[in-house]
Amino acid sequence: MGKVLIVVCTIIVLLSIIVSNNKKNKRLIKSIYKTLKEINKTYKAIFTEGTIFIKIMHGGIFVVSEILVILMVVSSITNYVLTQQTLIHYVFAGICILVALLILHLSIGYILLITTGIQKFIGNVKDEDLKGNLLLSYFLLSVYFTVFLFDPKQFEGIHIIALAGLLISYILNLKVLIRLIKNPVHIKSKHGDNNTASRITIISVLLLIMVILNLFLATCLINQIYPGSFSNVSNNFDLFYYTIITFTTVGYGDIIPVTVPAKLIGIIISTTSVICITIFLSSVLSYKES
Repeated sequence: MGKVLIVVCTIIVLLSIIVSNNKKNKRLIKSIYKTLKEINKTYKAIFTEGTIFIKIMHGGIFVVSEILVILMVVSSITNYVLTQQTLIHYVFAGICILVALLILHLSIGYILLITTGIQKFIGNVKDEDLKGNLLLSYFLLSVYFTVFLFDPKQFEGIHIIALAGLLISYILNLKVLIRLIKNPVHIKSKHGDNNTASRITIISVLLLIMVILNLFLATCLINQIYPGSFSNVSNNFDLFYYTIITFTTVGYGDIIPVTVPAKLIGIIISTTSVICITIFLSSVLSYKES
């Protein structure tokens, strides 16, 4: 009886919230519809905007990546069906494949929409040196993280090159951070708009994410090069958890760096977090106070 009461009460509250927020729901639906339209525009822009070289490059990368992802999904679902070999499972697999393809199409489109927005945002930076550093770092991290996300084993055999790339990206990010703390107006748009304060906030958050991804990838590579560098680690999510916990200087102590390289990356993560938080706050507040 208690379980039924809990379920019924929860449903009633959820329905009440939905009904009471009718206007917000309409805005949400409009926002979703607008996002879907923007996703379609982004797909079209890949093949229509820019020079022929850019069209071929962007289109080629998109087509190849989407085909690879689709093949991975179809293969995994097909392997599951082959183990069952019943009509119901075949029908279910077909539905799953269609739904998965739709979700993938929208997900990849949304990622493209975000990355396109980030590229445009960085491209509008007036300071050419700052813009160059941001674009190079963003490009490196995007490629590394995409490869790592789909197949971490691709880094095997090229660990030194990968670490060198991450080091370059890290240095570029630090250069941007230092320039921002010296003078936040460096991030000003070349179009001369009056949204410099909001641009500082956006770039600070973007840099924060880029730095965390940079440190996370470096941690994963060190664990690949020196297996067992971290105690109580069974997968890459554990390393992501370790990176975040260390970056926030919480340090629960459940995952401990064992080897010297692991301890070094721990020191770098902790030190970087202090720098990032200081620069993030000072960059935003100092501009608003001036």
